[in-house]
Amino acid sequence: MKVLIADDDEDARTVLIKTLEYAGYSVDVATDGLEALKMAKASPCDLIISDILMPEMDGFILCQEVMKDPQLKKIPFIFYTASYADPKDEQLARYMGASYYILKPLEPMNLLKIVDQALQEKNKRRFSSNQKPEKDEMTISTLYNERISQKLQQKVADLRLCRNIFTKANHAIAVIDPEGFYLEQNTSHQLLFEYSDEEILEKTPSIYLGEDTFCDIFKILASHGVYRGEHVAQTKSDVKVDIDLSIFPVFDHRGKTLCYVWMNRDTTVQKCAEKNVRLKSEQMEELTKELRALSIQLSEKEEISRREFSRVLHEQVGQDLSAIRIKCCNLLSESQSDGNPTEETIYRIIALLDDAISSTRTLTSDLYPTILDDLGILPAISWYKDLVLNSDTLEVSLDLEVSAEELPENAKLSLFRIVQEAFQNIAKHAFATKARITLKKEERLFKLLIQDNGIGFETTGLGKNPALGIGLTLVKERCLALSGQLNVKSSPGKGTQLTVTIPVKQESSYLTEKETDSFFYF
Repeated sequence: MKVLIADDDEDARTVLIKTLEYAGYSVDVATDGLEALKMAKASPCDLIISDILMPEMDGFILCQEVMKDPQLKKIPFIFYTASYADPKDEQLARYMGASYYILKPLEPMNLLKIVDQALQEKNKRRFSSNQKPEKDEMTISTLYNERISQKLQQKVADLRLCRNIFTKANHAIAVIDPEGFYLEQNTSHQLLFEYSDEEILEKTPSIYLGEDTFCDIFKILASHGVYRGEHVAQTKSDVKVDIDLSIFPVFDHRGKTLCYVWMNRDTTVQKCAEKNVRLKSEQMEELTKELRALSIQLSEKEEISRREFSRVLHEQVGQDLSAIRIKCCNLLSESQSDGNPTEETIYRIIALLDDAISSTRTLTSDLYPTILDDLGILPAISWYKDLVLNSDTLEVSLDLEVSAEELPENAKLSLFRIVQEAFQNIAKHAFATKARITLKKEERLFKLLIQDNGIGFETTGLGKNPALGIGLTLVKERCLALSGQLNVKSSPGKGTQLTVTIPVKQESSYLTEKETDSFFYF
């Protein structure tokens, strides 16, 4: 038994072929109605299964022509369609003489049952040589024209919808002929690449991709049929944009390529965002490394401080107290033997006690300056300058224009520690002869300025490498804790200037996020 299939849909044809061949039928295939009619006349078959919507000749006309032919009208005719689902379509098919009218898709077993039924009815009276359509040609023609007109109107509406989608699509879409030349572009394509419809005529997408890239893409299309890739395109005004390009072919009913659809998605913003994410990730990794290095240095500095604290207690306070004990024992012995302590021994004891007191004060001031609680930050800075930094080679001047009551309570200790850290660096590393501390109020800011005329240093990379200055790193952290900002200006041979600014109202800092997130400004 041979079945002739007429269908321009390759997928639908494939399913029918597999189903019928599995059941043992021989199958001939046509891609449109005209081809099917020629094949039926050249090699008669036992059954025709036809789609309706086909090029060249649709299924209705094919059925009509088959029923007019004395040799072919005995062949059972089955319509198998997805596009003609209206009851009037089935009515027209019945008028034309079709045996069955089936809507796609249908389960293969059910389809085979209908095929068997149609073949069993082949020799019945309505398939005899005298069979005529159920209605006259005028009625059939009128109904056919009505159905075709309605379908055309629907197709026109569908085309208008497709045109509207094509025109207003967000992606830049162009239709390219098989030779690579523009046929059409949508609005987004014109806006992206800045070429008008007249300017792209007789041109290829090489105008924004470059000739070499365009040729490479067409080679891939020739071998694979589709393409997907990322490129940097150049607009008419020489602006570079990142695009994600997808290309797929459009075929006719015979499988010939009619055109290619090029879809360009502008990924410039996305690429920029991805680059920023990568940059932020790298910065986070770098910051993690810096924090780890800083943590190690802080631990080392803590151990050094503990060792220094232990050494001072042992070598200065401990030894002074031991010497005092010895002197007291000697004094006791002298008083027991001579009856009167010597004046020289008492003076020595007093001197030792003075040294022990001085060492203890130094240690306690390093741990916590109690003068802050007793007198406030301004006397504390003066005391630190006079008592701790007293030096014949370093002249320190103070200009403190802010009253203690004006300063936020949580800023006093931090500002003192900043001064302490800065002047320790000046004393140890700057080799300066003059230094100046200025504290004043400017509008919504308190400004602390620390200057010296020392040897200075190179500030390049200072904010990225904690090894260049853990002291400045600690100063920076104290500034950020106060929603403040640290500026460091220095260069070899020209001294150093540290400027610390903190908002007057800590709860509502006017500083921007960019400023508070920054490390140093030079």
